[in-house]
Amino acid sequence: MATRLTKKEKGFVDDWLELGNATKAALRNYDTKHYSVAGAIGCENLKKQKIIDYIESQSAGAALRMNELAKNAKTEQVRFAANKDLLDRAGHKPKENVDLTSGGEKIKGNVLKVDLSKLSYEELRELASQMDFAQRAMQNKSGHKGNG
Repeated sequence: MATRLTKKEKGFVDDWLELGNATKAALRNYDTKHYSVAGAIGCENLKKQKIIDYIESQSAGAALRMNELAKNAKTEQVRFAANKDLLDRAGHKPKENVDLTSGGEKIKGNVLKVDLSKLSYEELRELASQMDFAQRAMQNKSGHKGNG
């Protein structure tokens, strides 16, 4: 038997789905301005079975909306963000740090570590372009022919 959510609980879940942050969702919907209290409320809410059931009932619609954005958004940045979110929700989160290597061997000296999750779409494109350029330069230096 499904128990209905209170107005505050429903607002909390809707905001949590939008923000991805239980503390901020609780701050928006409960009578508190204290982060620690809001954090506790958010944590407790996400353990309530009726809230879990509601979230699960909303996830199919959210996935459909995200899929529509991934396909039909007007800007490439929105499409990229939607696709990144879909992959993240499916458990395909990118590695936080990437070690750049040359021909499978570690680069001598300092290895560049990049936190990809903090890069914008434009920065990711620039990094990919630089990596492609560096790979072609290494292939030319070692006498290997690349794809271009």
